Amino acid sequence: MARLLHFAAAVALGGLATAGLTACTGDAEASPSPTPVVTVSTEAPSPTPTLTAEEELLAQIPEDARGESFPEAIKFAEFFVSQWDQMYRTRDAALFAYMCDDDCEFCSTSLAEFYEIVETSRTAEGGGLEVVAGSQSGGASADGQVVVTFDLDVRASTILEQSGEIAHTYPEEALSVEVAMTYEGEHWLVQRVGSEAR
Repeated sequence: MARLLHFAAAVALGGLATAGLTACTGDAEASPSPTPVVTVSTEAPSPTPTLTAEEELLAQIPEDARGESFPEAIKFAEFFVSQWDQMYRTRDAALFAYMCDDDCEFCSTSLAEFYEIVETSRTAEGGGLEVVAGSQSGGASADGQVVVTFDLDVRASTILEQSGEIAHTYPEEALSVEVAMTYEGEHWLVQRVGSEAR
């Protein structure tokens, strides 16, 4: 199977803010008169609902790619392939893995390759992809899957060892890609991916 995508590194940063409260007391010798009592509400504001890890991943899938219609299946297939590329660029495979069925051979092979690249500290130069506008087609298959096909242009890239030596080069490619998937729960799950030169 032809390779579709290549990678580069990126870093995501997050922040955390905290706040503190202080209280003051008056001079103890100031007055023998009774001190007025002040009632302070101790009710905490309602916490913002916390999303589960799965809900956070689902929220990253575009809304127009979450439904069961065929146009949404097309959007999902294109998004899935773009996330394959992004997995290498961001060095984060969580969203890609979330969209894969456990039995998807392409997915498991891609994830194994991804983890090997991360563990060996390899990097890449170049790469990237573009879906050819108007090339999308497909429909339901006899086994109940939805199959989406589209043309994809892949830019050339070079994978470098940590030392800077070239580990592998991938030429520019023009591919026809096929993504087979089923709708499970609230999103599509990829069952199979194939590609061939066009």
